[in-house]
Amino acid sequence: MKLTIEDNSCEEIEVIIKGNISSPKVQTLISLINTVSVSSKLSLWDDEKEILTNLKEIFYFTTANRHIYAKTDTHELICKYTLSKLITIFSNYGITQVSKSTLVNIHHIKSLEAEFSGNYVITLDNGEKIMASRFYMKNLRKAIMEV
Repeated sequence: MKLTIEDNSCEEIEVIIKGNISSPKVQTLISLINTVSVSSKLSLWDDEKEILTNLKEIFYFTTANRHIYAKTDTHELICKYTLSKLITIFSNYGITQVSKSTLVNIHHIKSLEAEFSGNYVITLDNGEKIMASRFYMKNLRKAIMEV
C-alpha cells in the first residue's frame, strides 16, 4: 500500500482512495475512515424541540404513521433521516436492519429467540421485545460479530 500525505492550508480534510474498491483491505479502510469522520450524536425531535442524542442511548429506530421514531430508554423521538440513510451513516456504530421497518442498536441486544416461523424475537436491555425477520438475520449476526 502506498500512502501519500500532503500538507495543505485547507480546513477540510480530503481523502482519495485509488485501487480495487471491492478488496477487503479497501473496504476496511473505508469503514475506519467513516468511523472517525461520523459523529456519534444525532439530532432528534420532540414536538418542536430539537434534542441532540448520543447514539449509544438509542435502542432502535422504527417507522410508524409516515415518521421514523428513535426509541431511547425514556423517550420516543422523531428522526428526520430515512432508515437507509441511518444504516449508511451508523452501520459502523452497531445499527443494523432487522425488519423492513426496524433498525436495532446491537449494543442493546440482550437475547435472540427463534420462533417456529423462522423469525426471531429480540429482547433488549430494557426488556422490550422487537421482531426480527429471518431475511435480515444473516446481516444481524454479521454485525454482531464485527462490532
